[in-house]
Amino acid sequence: MKKLTREEKEDYKKYFVEGGEKGFSPARNKYIVEKTIAKTDKLRILKNKEWVEGLRERADAVDTYLRSRIAQGSTPVEHYFGKKWLAYLRGQKIMKVIKSKVDPLTKQKEPTLYLPK
Repeated sequence: MKKLTREEKEDYKKYFVEGGEKGFSPARNKYIVEKTIAKTDKLRILKNKEWVEGLRERADAVDTYLRSRIAQGSTPVEHYFGKKWLAYLRGQKIMKVIKSKVDPLTKQKEPTLYLPK
């Protein structure tokens, strides 16, 4: 057995059960871990896709605005995009914050954690 650090020794004492808990199934535990990893990968891909799409939209808007400014001279952002479009973009930002508070795969407000006693 490798030499354990102080934290590992404390964790070992707290969480390791020599014979295993009654009803513990290594196969079920493996299934749950694999399912959690797959769910996390799906969520990561979804978040990355949303981030790239948002970045692309913002970059395109800034590029268009800057090209317009170069061609026409100095113009406030509100005049170029319009109040409705700016309100829409602000609304999208607010919706993103609200949606980030809820897990999109399980619709739970807070993730469920299992901590052994």
